[in-house]
Amino acid sequence: MNLKKIKYLFIIGFLLLNGFLLYILLDQDREQSQLADGQGRITNNALSENINPKFELTDEVQELPMRSAHRDRLSATDNVNGEVEDLSVSEDGYRLTGNLKSPIPLSGTDTNNPYLLKSADQNRLSEWLGAGNIPYADDFVFAFYDQSQKQVYFGQKIDGEYLFLDSTAELIFHVDDDARITSFEMTHVSNVKSEGPNQRMVTTKQAINNLSISGRFVQDMTLYQAMSGYQDMFTVNDIVVYRPIWLLLGAEKDGNLDQFYVDGVKGNIVRNENDPNEQATAAVEEIE
Repeated sequence: MNLKKIKYLFIIGFLLLNGFLLYILLDQDREQSQLADGQGRITNNALSENINPKFELTDEVQELPMRSAHRDRLSATDNVNGEVEDLSVSEDGYRLTGNLKSPIPLSGTDTNNPYLLKSADQNRLSEWLGAGNIPYADDFVFAFYDQSQKQVYFGQKIDGEYLFLDSTAELIFHVDDDARITSFEMTHVSNVKSEGPNQRMVTTKQAINNLSISGRFVQDMTLYQAMSGYQDMFTVNDIVVYRPIWLLLGAEKDGNLDQFYVDGVKGNIVRNENDPNEQATAAVEEIE
């Protein structure tokens, strides 16, 4: 492919990306005015289902911009000090996987939150990452532990505060039947930029109410955490555009764990990328 053709394709991709961003921003301006009108109209659906949030529900409104980032292609030779082995890279180059030479034992979860590792285990993982055992180790921070999937999930940090809660910028540790971390997989993005003005996010109250209206909750569910972050909205070549989201971590009465993703601006229910049961579903379900 000659240089002129590459330049042409780059310009076309850039124009498509900016055109789509303009459409999204105009659409969000319209929807935010509708959200403002209904800001206080939170129904009692969740209360009637005996939903028990373990965190404070507030009407505090966050404002976050959309983001864009460049997907990094990783290399099986990128590890620093050899504490991992059997490294391999996906065909597209975005995902690096490998095994730990010395498995890391886990002692269980926090007594008050099934999504949290015990502090000693979190510290042990932080030290392992701090030793530079994988590429970009300092960019990842603990998000949650999904016992049902046997995965410890780390998200990539943004500005030291928010997380990419998305498959394009994640670190997943896999846990074996003996409660030991034995392997990992990771993706990474760079050149993170804000796109457009800050967008008014729905509150945690609105997010919970929308989940209740859509029938996602079961009776007597406990919600343990609400996290704001970012998830992939669309991709052009190696450039990913992200929307703000809410992630709510819950558990049913029988102990079954559920994660719920809500579009932070529109309030729609968003597909959980990490749930294999949802891989074939549409990315977004509209709430009427």
